[in-house]
Amino acid sequence: MLFEKHLFIFLMGSLLVLVLSCESKPRIYPDYKRAEATLISAEGSSVQGIVTFTEVEGGVRIVAVVEGLLPGKHGFHIHEIGNCSRMEQRSYGNHFNPDNEHHGGPNDSPRHAGDLGNITANLRGRAHYDAVDRLITLDGPESIVGRSIVIHKYPDDFISQPSGNSGPAVACGLIEPKE
Repeated sequence: MLFEKHLFIFLMGSLLVLVLSCESKPRIYPDYKRAEATLISAEGSSVQGIVTFTEVEGGVRIVAVVEGLLPGKHGFHIHEIGNCSRMEQRSYGNHFNPDNEHHGGPNDSPRHAGDLGNITANLRGRAHYDAVDRLITLDGPESIVGRSIVIHKYPDDFISQPSGNSGPAVACGLIEPKE
């Protein structure tokens, strides 16, 4: 009788552990709410800055504070590979494009998920960008965490395929999760 009681308690305890360790929906991707990229300059450039990404209702809010740019517009894109080590060789890859769409502007549909448009520098070379993008996320298959954010030398024309004719990178940053 004592053995049966201990066996019953053991089995109930084991069942409780199994039930409590199960989730109703398995998690495949980390659930990040915020990410950040510190921009590093390409060779011959003095661009520096910070780009933050925050999950908000309707998408991801992107805020960039950048200095050292030439005055005017510069292509601003998320690229598929999180590698800024050899910008002159495009180590960051192509625009982030999980749905295999054509290149376009930030308000176009369809477009690459990484097509953020242009960032505009004032006469002192400073730029501020603040927008919400509906195509990217910080978790799941469209996550931008671990990818690169790139500022290009020339403006994105929103038409030329595959990348808007915005030229070489002047700065790049790895998008990393933040608490």
